[in-house]
Amino acid sequence: MMTSRPSRLNPGMVMIASPQPPPTIAAKNAEALEATGQSQHRPHRLDADCEPLTLNGVLDMIHDAGAHDRVSVGELLDTAGSRSAGPLLLIPSLIIVSPASNIPGAATMAAIVIVLVALQMIMGHTRLWVPDVIGRRTVTRQRMRAAVGTLRPVARTIDRMVWPRLTVFTRRPFNLILAGACIVMASAMPPLELVPMSSTILASAIALMALALTAHDGLLALLSLAVASGAVVLGLNLLF
Repeated sequence: MMTSRPSRLNPGMVMIASPQPPPTIAAKNAEALEATGQSQHRPHRLDADCEPLTLNGVLDMIHDAGAHDRVSVGELLDTAGSRSAGPLLLIPSLIIVSPASNIPGAATMAAIVIVLVALQMIMGHTRLWVPDVIGRRTVTRQRMRAAVGTLRPVARTIDRMVWPRLTVFTRRPFNLILAGACIVMASAMPPLELVPMSSTILASAIALMALALTAHDGLLALLSLAVASGAVVLGLNLLF
């Protein structure tokens, strides 16, 4: 497993972590940390052997993220804490399929996060890193919670059909296939963002694969690959 050392970070990269302080305080903290060579952020561990989690459990994470009127991308991802890459893939994909995707650029931003998580999962990283420009992007808490509310009825239905089974298909090396499929579909989102429903279809397929990893449901993982294949073909047809 590869690990990242905070002292060797590039200036343009940060670890997603707890809510950022006001700019004036942040500037002072940054100067102090730079002088001592320390970091103020705690990294995420991409631990594939965590306890399974339901879709409603992930929605609870999104609902409770942050502590202010606006919630950052970093705070949303930080709600997954030390859990596996599953929730870290599921959170941005759920944002795309929710009304929050109406925010200009939201689908592209979420797609970039999905690619980053999946790539680092494939590379065997134990800690997740996102660019500062992405980690600091925010959305209002009211809009985020409204989006979560629209997904609750669907989540309750899905949770009755998903549970840990055939778990071998949610672990290495099989989960790397799911991660690769996530990268392919997320990469197709930015050029298709102006095509109606295209990002939603691709994100739905990613959400299924992410939920399979999150709930340790190998049967769902196999089914989601079939859905992903159809979504990729549809995306290519729309693109070309």
